[in-house]
Amino acid sequence: MKIILKILFILSPLFSFAQEKNGTSHITAITHVNVIDATGSPVRSDMTIIIEGNRITALDKTSKVKIPKTAFVINGSGKYLIPGLWDMHFHVFNNISKTPPDENDFSLLIANGVVGIREMWTKMEEMPQVDLWRKQFHQQPGTIPRIGSVGTMIDGSPSQWLNSDTARSTDEARILVKEIKGAGIDFVKTYNRLPREVYLAIADEAKKQNIPIAGHIPNRILLKEAADAGQRSVEHLTGSRINFDDDCSVLIEELKKELPDAIAAKSPSVPVMKQVQDLCDEKKALEIFQYLAQKGVWECPTMVIYKRSGIDSVNFVNDFRLKYIASRDRLAWEASPEMKRYTQQRKDGSRAYFQRVLAQIKLMKKAGLRFLAGTDYDNPFLYPGFSLHDELALFVEAGFTPMEALQTATVNPAKFLGTTDSLGTIEKGKIADMILLNADPLTDIHNTKQIQAVFVNGKYLSKQTLDAMLVKVEKSVNKN
Repeated sequence: MKIILKILFILSPLFSFAQEKNGTSHITAITHVNVIDATGSPVRSDMTIIIEGNRITALDKTSKVKIPKTAFVINGSGKYLIPGLWDMHFHVFNNISKTPPDENDFSLLIANGVVGIREMWTKMEEMPQVDLWRKQFHQQPGTIPRIGSVGTMIDGSPSQWLNSDTARSTDEARILVKEIKGAGIDFVKTYNRLPREVYLAIADEAKKQNIPIAGHIPNRILLKEAADAGQRSVEHLTGSRINFDDDCSVLIEELKKELPDAIAAKSPSVPVMKQVQDLCDEKKALEIFQYLAQKGVWECPTMVIYKRSGIDSVNFVNDFRLKYIASRDRLAWEASPEMKRYTQQRKDGSRAYFQRVLAQIKLMKKAGLRFLAGTDYDNPFLYPGFSLHDELALFVEAGFTPMEALQTATVNPAKFLGTTDSLGTIEKGKIADMILLNADPLTDIHNTKQIQAVFVNGKYLSKQTLDAMLVKVEKSVNKN
């Protein structure tokens, strides 16, 4: 008997490895790990967490947790556990080019620990595909992130982008909102060129249909009006970033010249022009942002869009992440008008503009606005998953603590989507959407990239699995 026990002791590491490799256990234990639960609490060291199915069933000091004999055990010593990340402004569909969705994007998201997305332009006829993906999330765990919310864009006519749904009248607006609701879309996305009365009709009908509105603030709508209309989130600082396009003193002088004629013509843009003047005054701007905060409006600034414009163009074409982008997209990016216009003067201007973006976000934060992390992929030289980590670092650059930055991609999306009962933080009873990191992101936010493993709906994806996903994507996009 002693000989048999000795043999079993020698072989036990092999059994442990086989269990990890096969992933057959429905119970997983992560021991001796540092937990960053995203509630705002400090790091909790030497914790053990038990996952049964897709739920966290135990979370406590390692000495207090009894590990089931059938559990697959992961030694988390020296590692850090954070909730899975969300990209709250993502485009799966390219409805401008009408090219099919590139499902490689899903692998890139998962490999970067991005376990959920808000899809920002789903046409009504594309909703059946979203339903299939949502089924895939449960039927093929670990292959696709959660698609937490999808929206259909409505713009004015002519629209800014091809293939947009447009509304030219209040009647058309109301009909569209009803159709969007009927198609199972989660929210109505408003856009830049909507006439004033059409936007207000969309907002009114959306309330009647119990469907949220989010997106851009149209050019003829004031920030406070959008808040009063019930707009839930504002994308890319629309409606307020005009304050930072030019030096405020120059801008105000130009407006003084134009304002009398505009008033005489009773132009609907007069209030918006006045708002620009107010936004140039920090005290008045703070009051406007405080009003938005009181109304519960969220801001999704997508800073990576503004940051990329100040990067040397040579760094664009030499970025290692291009190897994960389909060749058709790489060629389109490199031949884009944006690259052709990329002069030193424009680059310098973009860098100065980005500093004004950071200043505005700091003021919004001071006002109490809540933020969501998003990237606006698939714009050129943005990368699924990778760019979300860049956005988190930019939040820190804008004056957020690393914890506050993490919350923009974890608990804040859960609050926005109304899913805090199951998602957004690491707590007993919640779904195991998590990332195991090799370094502390609260000492350096860039450590969110140091991924050792990802859990998607309780499914464990090891470093080897994640690396294999990246290799598969690279081969797929470069096979031609």
